[in-house]
Amino acid sequence: MNLELRSNDSLDRQVSAYISEGRFHVALLSLIILVVWVIYVFFYNARLFGILSSLVLRKFVKNGFIKIDLSNRRLYVYLYGLDVHIFNRTSVYDNLRKLFELNPQTNNSHNPEDDHRRHPSLVIIHPDASYPTSTDHDPIHPETEPATESSMGWLWARCELLFPVVKFNLEMSKVTFGNHLMPRTLVLTCHKANGVYSTEPTSYAFGKYLHVMKLDFSNFMGSLAAVSKYSGHYATEDPPKGAEIYVFNFGKGKITYEQDEPDWGLIRNAGNLSFDEGGQNSRDVPKWDMSVNVSKDFLLAYGPWADRQREIIWKFFFPASYRPLEVPRADELNPHRANERFLLKVISQTDVRLDLWFSADRVAKSFSVLGKSNSVFELNLPWTSGPNGFTSSMHLCLSHGRLVTDCLWPEVLLTSEFKMDLRIHYPLEWNALQTWDFDIDGKEAKFCFLYNQKNYFKEFFEDWSSGSRPDILSFVPYIYTFRINTRPLELRLLANDFNWVTPTPENGAFFAQPCLLLPPLPGLQVILCYPATPYQKRVRRTHYLVSPYNG
Repeated sequence: MNLELRSNDSLDRQVSAYISEGRFHVALLSLIILVVWVIYVFFYNARLFGILSSLVLRKFVKNGFIKIDLSNRRLYVYLYGLDVHIFNRTSVYDNLRKLFELNPQTNNSHNPEDDHRRHPSLVIIHPDASYPTSTDHDPIHPETEPATESSMGWLWARCELLFPVVKFNLEMSKVTFGNHLMPRTLVLTCHKANGVYSTEPTSYAFGKYLHVMKLDFSNFMGSLAAVSKYSGHYATEDPPKGAEIYVFNFGKGKITYEQDEPDWGLIRNAGNLSFDEGGQNSRDVPKWDMSVNVSKDFLLAYGPWADRQREIIWKFFFPASYRPLEVPRADELNPHRANERFLLKVISQTDVRLDLWFSADRVAKSFSVLGKSNSVFELNLPWTSGPNGFTSSMHLCLSHGRLVTDCLWPEVLLTSEFKMDLRIHYPLEWNALQTWDFDIDGKEAKFCFLYNQKNYFKEFFEDWSSGSRPDILSFVPYIYTFRINTRPLELRLLANDFNWVTPTPENGAFFAQPCLLLPPLPGLQVILCYPATPYQKRVRRTHYLVSPYNG
């Protein structure tokens, strides 16, 4: 039967005519057949052909199997020129405004408990009031609260079932942090990135699964770019090099990111969980790691100027709330149990170079820390607090570490292996005493130091400490403790006539051979304690302990 649609008549009139003529049942039957055919093609065609193919193949193949693995190509995403710009964190500033807001009182019958009910953290503003009990609500970071499964959570869970593996290809990508209120913005760029996201079974007792993302990148860089239409209140400052400074520049490498997805049902029924000082669960710790393996061009640049720009960006995106840290109770459902600590590990398969730039009398100067391949950097950041606060740790290991300056005598320190461990203890109160412990260990160290280099490093520290005026609202007392151990140590003392010094060219040739005294020491231990506890104290007492020892 042929259905002719006449343009002069409307569609409803034509359908009414077919019904009156008794031919509409044929059209309805064809529609039902079409629906059945679509359902068959989508859901049953592959199954039927699979059964028939297996029946035929089993007649000829007795031992064997066919495996077609298409799971790694469930979803493929290709983006060119991705540009993500993060301007502000409005939710954080809205909660800070609610935290520090004081409503005018119109009568004398004021109940302070109403303020605590509306703003749970007004203990900073009303110090005489009782401190509210700890809850799961975080007014400053509400995005970390363990809420019930929302519509987005339901959609994400279904998408994970539909696309368990996602392959993505990103080219010419850029992520920017900042706006016109800051003189510099942090710009992360990557020319090419190919990766795979998947989920794996987790070993965490309170986890659903493990998020795994593996990424191969090329030309991954981070820079502090100037803002063209800057209208903030910070003073603009040009970088020492007179050009844009790349904080890091990685030629090629691989990034592996792993994070456990918590199961809040198991956590609610877990009972008491014990935490150590770093906030880690002593019984079981969820995994939250990121490993960066660099195979080409490991270049870093930093200094006093870069640190001042970093501080401006950090204060804007992470403003201080001046609240004491909350210690989770053993029987309390805390959102940070899912992320108790973050571990960052950077491994270099190529030479490492760190340039520290500073200015002295408007003259750019720099010194470099060099290392060979197999150098490792680790950073451990706790995400929960214990009764005494939390402790962050950093570990640095440089293979064949060197310290080179642009002074008259460039090489200051040579080691076969240089290690540094840093532990920073943060108490519960934001302005309580902090302790910074540096453990520095050098193997087969060769040290050469001139009096001129004393002034050189003095200018470096003066540039670092002269960035901002003292402010009681940001002053934090601290104690620096340095423990330096070398075994063995070779002192290189220049002993030329009239204190004559000739620099050594990079090719190793000497214009004139200097005279060196090389007193060997089996080992040397130096302990330096530098306290900065009083506010604006001009004279501070520093303790030194130098003890040579036999191996």
